[in-house]
Parts: sequence; structure tokens; C-alpha cells
Amino acid sequence: MRALSNPVVCPLCASAQTREIADVRDSYHYLPGTWRLFHCGACKAGFLADAPDEDHIGAYYPASAYYTHAAPRPDNRVMAAIYAYHYGRRRDFGAALLHALLGRFVNMFPRARSQGTTRLLDFGCGNGALMQRYAAYGFECEGFDVDENAVANIRDRGFAVYSGDWRALPARQYDVIILNQVLEHLHRPIEVLRFLRERLAPGGQLIVSVPNRDCLDYDLLLDSWSSFQAPTHLFHYRLESLRPLLRQAGFRIEEVRYASPLGTLKPGYIRHNVRNLVRMEGQSVRTRLRGLLFAASSLLALVPGISARKRIRITACCVSDAART
Repeated sequence: MRALSNPVVCPLCASAQTREIADVRDSYHYLPGTWRLFHCGACKAGFLADAPDEDHIGAYYPASAYYTHAAPRPDNRVMAAIYAYHYGRRRDFGAALLHALLGRFVNMFPRARSQGTTRLLDFGCGNGALMQRYAAYGFECEGFDVDENAVANIRDRGFAVYSGDWRALPARQYDVIILNQVLEHLHRPIEVLRFLRERLAPGGQLIVSVPNRDCLDYDLLLDSWSSFQAPTHLFHYRLESLRPLLRQAGFRIEEVRYASPLGTLKPGYIRHNVRNLVRMEGQSVRTRLRGLLFAASSLLALVPGISARKRIRITACCVSDAART
């Protein structure tokens, strides 16, 4: 790490209570470059101090490799049954049982209007996987993404999708606005959130889902973790940093959901992260021991209480805070 002559100010809360954690690299596409990771002692967020700006960040989203460019896949049978039960499309015992057992681990259930059409905006829609899902349950879905290539597939399927500059979005009202794994990519998150608040209908719902910085996998792997993704993930959030950010933008969190810790037991997840670690750090004994420790830590997902440290995703369901209007 380099010596700093001046304190680095947190871009989220403007605090100078920051400290440098490490120099980090791209473990997603393995593109060259290093960036300085900082921790803010005031808002508890992590951030990259010297990430590429908005004019240059596009080079780190290669069209042939970024996952949102692939055609969306339908939900598997279990997830489809859970969603169908939640939105009243199925009432059989099997769907009810799956919903009762696993529904609390579902990333998000956007709130549908009791009468009339529920208008949903997927901000940062990528290939439109969420739009495809919720349209099947009666939502009127529109999307936005800065990348024209990413939205080509879903636009061809008849969805209204906007691309380019987010400030050019039409001044329409939406009942639900979703930012799914998007907030961490934004250079100006508060400005974007305030812009979206103006487009949220009265009684509407904002849903924000981000990788959870407050998890053991982040601590063990840092930039080798599959959800770290420097430099495209500019900020690293935990609940303590999401609350003040959303409050500053005029929102209040109503419900918090976490991804199931059991997801970290999947062999593919473990294998991918260990391979990342070895590719980033080499074949040293120390690296191999870190890989073994990470793989063994997956068993903590089965331990009540401690399993909370294996929740790799956090979702905040919010409403507009009338007190900040």
C-alpha cells in the first residue's frame, strides 16, 4: 500500500475517518490494474479510491464475458413454484410447502397492487431476467441499462427498455423500482436514488439488493471473492452503510432480506472462489491453506447463529420517507 499525504474522504458520507485496507485487482475478468480499497469508519462502507471514472469504466465490462449479456434463463421448478404460490397462481400443497420452507430466502417479492396494474422499473436490468420473471406474474415491466448490448435480447422480446444516460428516463411513475446488484456499480448512488424517488408512485416500493460486505467470505477472500469484482463494484455495502445512504436519498427501510447461507454450500460456488484465489495469489502453501479454510467455512452455513456470517447478499425493501419530502 502507498503512503498517503492527505486523508481520503468517503464519497458516500464525506467523512475523513477512512483507512486503506489493501490494493485490490480484478478477479472477475482478470484485467490489468490495481485499485486502493478503503474502509469508512463513519458509514462502515468500503470503496475504491481510484476506480475508473464514468467515461472509462466501460472497458471493465467486456461484452463477450459479462454475465448480464447472456440470454436470461427461466426459473427452476422450485423457484417457479415459490413465486407462483406467492402471487396466487398456484395453491397446491407442494407449492405451499416450498413457499413456507424457502420463501424467506427468496431475494425479493415485489409488492403487487391489490387492484389494477403494477408498474415495475428494473433499473440496471441487464438481460432482463427479472423483467421476464415478474411479467409472468402480472407486472407491467420496463427496464433501464446503460449498456445497449445488454438489453438487446430483452428488447427483442417486446419489453420497453431504455438505455444510455439514466437522467434521460421518462418522468413516469412506478409502483416498484428494483436495483438488483446495481447500487455497488454506481459512481453517484445518492444522486441516482433521489432521481428514482421522484419516479416512485405514492405508496410505491424501492428494492435494493447488493453483495453483503458483512460476511465471512468477504473477510477470507477479499478481492478473490466472486462478488468483490474490482473495479466495477465501486462500493461495498453492509446494512449499517445502506441505512444512512437510503435515508439521505429520502427512503426508509421497511424489510431486510438476506440470501440463504445454504447457497454457499454449493460445490460450484466453492470451486469458483478457490480457483479465483489460486489464480490471483498463486500456488503457495499460504494460498492453499486460505483456500482450504474458505472451503471448510462453508460448513458454518449449517450452524444456527453463526450461519449469519455466510449470508452473501442483502436486500432492502424501502418506501419513500414522508418526513424527508
